[in-house]
Amino acid sequence: MLIRIPLSRYADDHHRVYAAHVHHELRRPAVYLDHWALMDFAESSELSDRLVKGVRNSGGTICLSHLHSAELCRVEDPRHAKEIDRLLDQIMPHVFCLDANSNLRPRGRDKFQLVGDLVLAEIFARNSKRTTPGYFEQVWSLRKHSRTDHPENLVEIFHDSTDAMVESFNKMRQDEEFRERARKFNPSNGYADGWSFLGELMRSLFLNENERLDQHDVVDIQHAMNLLHCDFALLDRTWTSKANQARDRLKEAGVSFARCYSKRNGGIEQFLNDLSSFNRS
Repeated sequence: MLIRIPLSRYADDHHRVYAAHVHHELRRPAVYLDHWALMDFAESSELSDRLVKGVRNSGGTICLSHLHSAELCRVEDPRHAKEIDRLLDQIMPHVFCLDANSNLRPRGRDKFQLVGDLVLAEIFARNSKRTTPGYFEQVWSLRKHSRTDHPENLVEIFHDSTDAMVESFNKMRQDEEFRERARKFNPSNGYADGWSFLGELMRSLFLNENERLDQHDVVDIQHAMNLLHCDFALLDRTWTSKANQARDRLKEAGVSFARCYSKRNGGIEQFLNDLSSFNRS
């Protein structure tokens, strides 16, 4: 998919993020990094060099979403934002901005169509020789900024929204009728890929009241939704395990998603090795 993206500007009082024209295209292998992985790779010259080399040599793409920006707002040290911008400058233009909402649209007879997040893509389109602060650095600078018509800042909005999701999920877990539907859930029943994936991934959470479900989990769930477009992904250990356990049932339903890795058992090294040896055929 090749999209011509026009010039755009994001403005909020005295803060502005500028963008230029860019050809925004997803090329395989598509790679997704959870927030912790993006920060780990950005702060390590060795890991960032190997990632950049793996993506460029394979002709692949790093996938980003608005969730990366939202999570970064919780970080106190601005150094992390600068490091992520520096990493992305090395990878550009091998970057694709995902719109995970497309996963929740009914697919009918056909697989869902991949949709790029054009607004985010416009913002990311920049010259690697820029002299202005990068996208993530500018987003971070807005983290405690509140508009006069909206007293909450970005950090508060993030926490309020994730707390609301935790409350909603826990409320559903108490509903016996809903839990019975979870027991009988079959991802092959023609749901949109996103709903099939989400239902299977969260099934044990609804059936096992002893499983923990907190703010961290609902963020990881949102990260996991992006796996449907990708080939390789680094996730939290818990959700890597859940995704891999769900793989067989989802494959039978015609739903495929990224190969998942975590820090555990040399996962980062295996991820980099598999990326470097990726075969398009």
